[in-house]
Amino acid sequence: MGLYLQHLIESSEGFSSVDTAFYSIKWAHRIAGVTDPSESELVKSILEGAKRILSRPKKKKEPVDSNSMIKLFDKYQDRNSLKEVRLLLMCSLMYTGFLRFNELCNITAKDIVFHTSHVNIFIRKSKTDCYRYGNNVVISRLDSSYCPVKLLQS
Repeated sequence: MGLYLQHLIESSEGFSSVDTAFYSIKWAHRIAGVTDPSESELVKSILEGAKRILSRPKKKKEPVDSNSMIKLFDKYQDRNSLKEVRLLLMCSLMYTGFLRFNELCNITAKDIVFHTSHVNIFIRKSKTDCYRYGNNVVISRLDSSYCPVKLLQS
């Protein structure tokens, strides 16, 4: 069993395949009523080593800052392609409204109300809304060319 686990460590991408094999072999031996090789200290050490060898550090996402949004506006704002303007609008609404992708995708035209100083967007479903009451997101109108409300109205 130790050699098989070692082979899995060398050929697999993650720890889950080694862990699954370990517990599958353990289960099969218990069902068959034969001596369980997974009780060996050597095999347990190989499993612990696999955790260390195959573990990957978590890659945290970099936050989007205002300079990134300004670069996006500068690059895509004057384009004629509806696809590029839509992408810019989605990014700017997510950034200014602190929206998740699923929240943005569920917005319909009746959820958007324009005012002179801001836009009000009703979010029907959110991951953080445990009672499913919905929530309003207010995005203020800016006096600049980087205004998401102006982009949404155009």
